[in-house]
Amino acid sequence: MTRQSVYAHFRSREQLLPAIVDRITVEIIAAMDAADLHTGPAADALLRLLDD
Repeated sequence: MTRQSVYAHFRSREQLLPAIVDRITVEIIAAMDAADLHTGPAADALLRLLDD
């Protein structure tokens, strides 16, 4: 991906960085939900999270 492609969607770095953080946050929350962290021993839940 080129800088030109990125700035075609985002006017500035100030708009880009929050979009990146939002995207990563959504992905992390989805991975945590999929790992079912409230089931079983903590070590097993952590392994499920890391496997995702």
